[in-house]
This record gives sequence, C-alpha cells and structure tokens, in this order.
Amino acid sequence: MIDASPLANLRSYAAQIPALAGRREQPEPDALERLFDLGAELPPYEPNRLDLVVRGADPVLTGLRGIAGPVRAELADPRAAALVRRVSDAVASLGAEAASARRRGADPNALADVAERYAWLHAAAACVHLWWSNRHRPLYGGGPGDSGWLTAVLSFLLARAAGTDPAGTAPICCPPSTPRTPCAGEPADDRPAGPPRARHLPPVRPDGDLLMSQAELTDLARRFEQYLGDPHDPASRMPFTAVLDHDEHDTFPYAFVGMLRRWGFLDYGLPAEQGGKAGNPETGFTLMRLVARRDGATAIALGLTQAAFTPVWIAGTDEQKRRQIADIHGGVGLSWGCPRPRTAATC
Repeated sequence: MIDASPLANLRSYAAQIPALAGRREQPEPDALERLFDLGAELPPYEPNRLDLVVRGADPVLTGLRGIAGPVRAELADPRAAALVRRVSDAVASLGAEAASARRRGADPNALADVAERYAWLHAAAACVHLWWSNRHRPLYGGGPGDSGWLTAVLSFLLARAAGTDPAGTAPICCPPSTPRTPCAGEPADDRPAGPPRARHLPPVRPDGDLLMSQAELTDLARRFEQYLGDPHDPASRMPFTAVLDHDEHDTFPYAFVGMLRRWGFLDYGLPAEQGGKAGNPETGFTLMRLVARRDGATAIALGLTQAAFTPVWIAGTDEQKRRQIADIHGGVGLSWGCPRPRTAATC
C-alpha cells in the first residue's frame, strides 16, 4: 500500500500505462473462470506474487475480447448487451489512446487521463467477467442470468470513464426495486414490504467538483493560472516583482491573500456538502501548489486555514462544518494548535 494522494497514485499508475494498454496476450482459458467464479475454491495466499510494477498483460482486459461476443449473445436485455459492446470497444482503443498521449507535443496530463480511464474500464471489464462466470447464480437480488445490476454498474462506470456525470444515467443506475430472489437453501422473506430505500449515489454539485476527473482538475488549474496571469508581468495579479518586494521588506502579503479569498480560493479546500466547492481535499491541494510556486508566504497564509479545517472535515458534525465555513466566508482565518500535556518536565 502506498500512502499518497489520489493524484500522486494516479501519476504513478500512469507511468505503467504504456506497458499495459494495447497488450493482446490471452490469459489461460480457465484462469479467469477460477478468478471470478464465486463457487471456485480460493487460491492459496502468495504474498511474494504481490508487486507494484507491471509484469505481463492485464488478464482482466485482454481476456474480455474472448468473452465479449458470447456474453452479448446470452444477455436477454439489449441495453446490457450494448453496454458490454461499448466496454469492449473502449478497452480496444486504450492502446491507441496511450500512444497518442506519449507523442511529442501532447498534453503532459494526457497519460494521466488515460490511466484514469483505464482504471474505470478495468472495473467495468471485471463486472462483465463476474456476470459471465456466475450467470447460473442469483446475484444482487436478481435471478440467475439477471443483468439488471450489470446494466446499472456498466452505465455508471462508462460515464466515469468518459469523464461525464453519471447522474445522466440515473434511471439505469437506479432501476426500480424488484423482489429479491432467495438463494438456494435460504428461507423466503415473507415480511411485509416497507417503503423503498433511498439509493445513495455520491452527491453531485452543479459544478461537478465531487466527480472532477483529472481533465477537469487540469482545466480548473489552467483557469486559475489564467486568472493570476504571467508572474513575470508586473501588471499581473501576482507578479514576482511584488513577491520579491514583500520578501525584501518582510511584509505580509495582504493584497495577495485578499485577492485569492475574493476569487474563492479557500472554497476549493472546503467540503461541498456544507457550502464549499470540494469533493475531496485534492482539489484544494492542487490549487495550493500553484500558489506556492509563485509565493510560499501566501500559500502558507492560506494553507493554515485549510489545515486547521482538516480535523473538522474529518471528525466534525455537520453543524460544526457549516459554522466554520460560514466564518471563513466572512473573512475569518483559522489556526491549528496541538495541546501539550502539563508534566513536571514541561512546567
């Protein structure tokens, strides 16, 4: 396990995409069946086979080509069959996408976008394998061969792989509830039916921040950089000449901090559910790096408030988060202190 931010993990993963995308080696015919068959005996635990480096092809994706046709032929729901075809076509295009991202002059973030897309498609392919290897079993409340869950999951994962909002597929992702089919040997549930339970999908703000893809995060950073302007231009909002002047005269960058607050900078480090604009702290970290490479003092001044809010984000109540965010919107800055125990050595 690597303890790093999602963006850092994605970039590490992106470095291995050229060795993964476009591979065509087929796995052993029974290997995937043993992997996804819920009735198969679990293989022995071999920790020495765990690795952080790619070695060979990805059997989940390369093996999809061999079953995609039979899966579509057996699916009774044409929507599910169409989604399986889309997954198969998208997987087949990953090699070309990775090659394009590595061409001279390509967007430096393009390979990370391919890595994110690869991850969503890997999950989608795994779901197709799971349905195929267990089509004779009742899964997720449906009868044997039922594809309702597969349709919902593939709709969601394909939307994420395309960098679009899955909320547009809500009727498919959240189909009407159907009576659950008891598994073999399980007594029937004859309790009276209660009200339908709410299906909790991740909340989506109109600005889409919670579902922000790597491409959207990059676009936000680009727009923020455009707002700040060229740091070598003395007429820009945060020029190096002004930064140097603050350093030489040991003055606090009030103008920079006020300007960034008015732009809404701190909102991208505050949770959207309580009035901010962030789905997770990575959005704020990304913008903070852009400020820090211009002026470390301004980044620290703003970062203290974001750091001080972190414990409230992690363990605070909804009311505490809303109150703190309202204070920040009113211009209050937060600080973070760690109490020190009173002992004979410290008194």
